[in-house]
Amino acid sequence: MGKEPVKSAGGVVYYIDSEEGEPKFLLLKRQALSHKIEWILPKGKIKSWETPEEAARREVSEEIGVREKDLEVKGYLGQLEIKLQNEGGWKYEKDIDYYLLEYNWDPWNLNIISGEGYVGTFKWANLKESLGLVNYQNLRLLIKQAYDMIVGRR
Repeated sequence: MGKEPVKSAGGVVYYIDSEEGEPKFLLLKRQALSHKIEWILPKGKIKSWETPEEAARREVSEEIGVREKDLEVKGYLGQLEIKLQNEGGWKYEKDIDYYLLEYNWDPWNLNIISGEGYVGTFKWANLKESLGLVNYQNLRLLIKQAYDMIVGRR
């Protein structure tokens, strides 16, 4: 029997742009294990005493340098299962629970960490731009689902 997948949680973080009236989604730039630079959503490991929702708020707040109280959970988006394997047989599995998180403060007052692959760069992007920048189909589907949830609440 194989090793248990790593349990993680993250968020599709957004704010409503007051000029456009549309949601802007937070994308973080990082260097992947493949050494490719890519845009992703914030996430991190769940601690043993946390629920996935608590971990999502904590991890996102740590990774983008904001207070947890400024991130409001608006809903659960689902779980992604990530499986990576290289030519040498190394295998890595991760289950990531994603939540829709509304950011309720100054969207330009972020302090993105540099480390764990992150390169300290962020971007707020509308739906079309987000879908064009994110390489992974499963993350694009989460962003689209988040957009539909946000628009459906108005």
